[in-house]
Amino acid sequence: MKKKLIRLLPIILLALPSCAALNSSPKEEKHQLELTLTKLRSDIEELRTELNSSEMKQHILEGKIANQENQFSIVRQNQLEPQKLEIEQLSTDLSTLEKQLSSQIKKQGEAITDIRQLTLHANETTSALTQYKEKIAELERSLAEVSKIKANIKELSNIALSGLPKTTGTKAVVYEVQENDTLERIARRFGTTAPEIMDQNKLKDDRIFIGQKLTITLPW
Repeated sequence: MKKKLIRLLPIILLALPSCAALNSSPKEEKHQLELTLTKLRSDIEELRTELNSSEMKQHILEGKIANQENQFSIVRQNQLEPQKLEIEQLSTDLSTLEKQLSSQIKKQGEAITDIRQLTLHANETTSALTQYKEKIAELERSLAEVSKIKANIKELSNIALSGLPKTTGTKAVVYEVQENDTLERIARRFGTTAPEIMDQNKLKDDRIFIGQKLTITLPW
């Protein structure tokens, strides 16, 4: 467009003196002036056309940029939302297990207190000795339960870490279909897609039933 303006500049400069001498110019000069003005109008119209075309291209480009930004936002949300929901669910499970662990520890304290009391009277009667053995057995069961809860907490912690970005591997998880489950809901819950679950479990369609076992590969 700048080149067009530079090209028009000498034409305008030539037209100005011709306009000043129009009354005293011969017919040939008048005809030349008309040709110059016609050319000037044509170039101006061409510049307007190019300007409109440039503005239209700019609007199209701005629309494409806005569309790309919107698509990027949607992709980002679709990738992060399943991980966020999974981490929230894992946090709830961890909180429940921590409460159970606290309850078991409290029971252990009560059992230990009872054992100490029974120890003082263990030699007095056979009945006290029997109670003593029962309390020991209860304590052992409580310790086994605590060990199980700790193992569950460790497993949930590992799963939570595997749901974070920058994973380096995968882990297969077996999921049992619950009431109102669909492949789409299960896929969103585990951060995958329904076609991937169908492929991993060799399903011909997306129909599933309650109690069905599905193998799902998770990032690890």
